[in-house]
Amino acid sequence: MDKNVANLLISYGLTSNESNIYICLLKKPEIAVFEISQKTGIPRATVYITLEKLKKQKLVSSLKKNNIQYFTPENPSRLQTLIKEKDDILSELLPKLNSMIDTERGGTDVKMYTGIDGVKIVLQDILETMKKLDNRILLAASNSEILNRLPSYFPHWLKEREGLNIRTKLILPETERIKHIFESNMLREVRYLSSGFDFKATIEIYGNKIAIFNLKEDEVYSIIIESEPIIQTLKQFFLFAWENAKS
Repeated sequence: MDKNVANLLISYGLTSNESNIYICLLKKPEIAVFEISQKTGIPRATVYITLEKLKKQKLVSSLKKNNIQYFTPENPSRLQTLIKEKDDILSELLPKLNSMIDTERGGTDVKMYTGIDGVKIVLQDILETMKKLDNRILLAASNSEILNRLPSYFPHWLKEREGLNIRTKLILPETERIKHIFESNMLREVRYLSSGFDFKATIEIYGNKIAIFNLKEDEVYSIIIESEPIIQTLKQFFLFAWENAKS
């Protein structure tokens, strides 16, 4: 139980020492440093340093009794307040950071991300890029593997995409037809390539970018290529396949 909670706190952004000390304080408010050290196994000097960091985040406060300093945790709801504060800072910061990007640099920009978290970063880039476009059309060649690898995240992403009114032309292998996972609707038109054209990766063409996802279990990675001539060429190949695919 404690280990699971500690891991979640680490995922939230606390360090291992911060997580263990905070849990220790929740179990026994008003505790001295020497006892925290005994219960957590963290050296006393490190406990002092970590408590100061937690105090700066307003997750911990202190008081003195009989000339001994005791520490007590703030309510866990403070964690949610911290997230809100960070979101407010980020909302103000992002436009300023984006204004610093050199949009005139031209050439080809290639970025590679590894793991499932990298897949999420690229999927988010698709949405962020599409928000800036008037003509929101996504060209995709895929299979159901992306849904298998992201069973919770990908349906949520699809809803966000629909909320942005992004129309999609999706090419699937004929073998995916019987699964009825990606069917045509008002925002998605699906066509199928005949047997023998199974896709080993997923591609998504959006704006002047293309995203490529390799979702093999032992080497998950994603690539974003931003290049006008490359994208225009790949669009032509996609549209040729689209015209020859079956509804």
